[in-house]
Amino acid sequence: ACRGGGGPPFCKMRKCCQKKGIEGCWECDESETCEKLDFLKPNHGDAHIKNLRKIKKQRIEKFLEGKKYWYSNIKPKE
Repeated sequence: ACRGGGGPPFCKMRKCCQKKGIEGCWECDESETCEKLDFLKPNHGDAHIKNLRKIKKQRIEKFLEGKKYWYSNIKPKE
């Protein structure tokens, strides 16, 4: 998970999780409105939000065994 050292050391999300003492964004009450996750929207739409909701509901271990969302509700560029 992010807090335990997943991802690059300069990752804003990782630093935030470490600061808050949480394992990952799914444990944060602000995850659905967090600006640190906005960079994912152009390529993944709202898939990251759906995945965070799913992890929060069923825990990370079960999530890793099942279906993940990669691209969702992406609007074509004009």
